[in-house]
Amino acid sequence: MIEDAGTGPVDLLGFSMGSPVAAAVAALRPDLVHRLVLVAGWAYTAGDEYLRNLFTLWQRLGDVDPAGFGRSVTMTGFSRGFLNSVGREGVEALIPNMPPTPGTLRHVALDLEVDIRALLPRITAPTLVVGCAQDATVPVENSLELHAAIGGSAYAEIDAGHVVFFEKEDEFVETVTDFLVPVHA
Repeated sequence: MIEDAGTGPVDLLGFSMGSPVAAAVAALRPDLVHRLVLVAGWAYTAGDEYLRNLFTLWQRLGDVDPAGFGRSVTMTGFSRGFLNSVGREGVEALIPNMPPTPGTLRHVALDLEVDIRALLPRITAPTLVVGCAQDATVPVENSLELHAAIGGSAYAEIDAGHVVFFEKEDEFVETVTDFLVPVHA
């Protein structure tokens, strides 16, 4: 798609599973990526028992308990404080928005296969890694590992759950915009 647009390198942002995908693009096709932003991402699943078990749980819930799948994704996707702030009705309204569709379950299966560690040192684009301090889906340590593995990357942390752009929209937009559109003195 980037090549088809014919506009040259792009600023590429990847969120969650999009982070390993965007990082792989930046590593394998540096000519296509001007700047890179990785949000709530991770480099590998197999060596992280938390991620492996969470994604395995989602697979099983998706097969046998769609409502349980939606509830689990909601619980890990948002911080406790956010869930409490929207209250029971708000939380119950979020759950149906997280169904285990066939596409979602293929996505979860791919989550279990992620391992881009060998690609990370190849990233040359200026990179911002954004970690989410209260992320129960992809714990913030994973973002810190991405940052450490990408030479010269910048790191920002936002006090939010996994779906940071929903919980802390203004702070998220400001953080990303400040990186992509630096103010010159």
